[in-house]
Amino acid sequence: MFSLSEGDQRYQQQYQQHFQAASEYLDELTEFDTMLAGELRPLWQDLKGKLKYEVIPGAGYTMSTRTRVEFRDYLTLLYTKVHQQVSSESQLHNELYLMAIDVEMMTARFFDISSSEYGVMGLSASQRAIDPLRMANAFNRQLRKLEKMGIPRNLKRQLERVETKWRFIEDSVVNYKDEAAFLTVFFNKKQIGKILTESTDLIAAT
Repeated sequence: MFSLSEGDQRYQQQYQQHFQAASEYLDELTEFDTMLAGELRPLWQDLKGKLKYEVIPGAGYTMSTRTRVEFRDYLTLLYTKVHQQVSSESQLHNELYLMAIDVEMMTARFFDISSSEYGVMGLSASQRAIDPLRMANAFNRQLRKLEKMGIPRNLKRQLERVETKWRFIEDSVVNYKDEAAFLTVFFNKKQIGKILTESTDLIAAT
């Protein structure tokens, strides 16, 4: 968002907040999976100092191609490992957690491609493990599955809100269409993440 908004300071502040949150989540992960946290931590520590946007003539606010590649590799590893860990336990709160992760990863790829000089051509074979089309199809199947389950009414309403917001941005995210819609994608993906987190809390309270 900082890049696509051509350096809007509001998003620079959020960018820094996300840095802090990422480090905190990694600390929390250590309590649950020491090996995975140990694998990710040195990669993240190395990346933190490189994830800076610079003004490049003719390209605006962007980051170096090398750093972008390293960050894509990091996200691919993170996505793959988390899915392997969480999907092994088929529980409703885990399914909602994975749905939230998938939305974050799909929209992250949308913003990545939208701000990249080379677009999808810059993706390596391994980085294509984050495949928005495949992930969107799985997300839609999961929504259908949850609709058929005997879930509490308040949770069902939450998921209906998720679906409404997802339908609004799905085509742009999956097909990298309408890059000018980045504000709409950003707002709705934040709302989807918030709703899914609230839904997980609802399950914990029942």
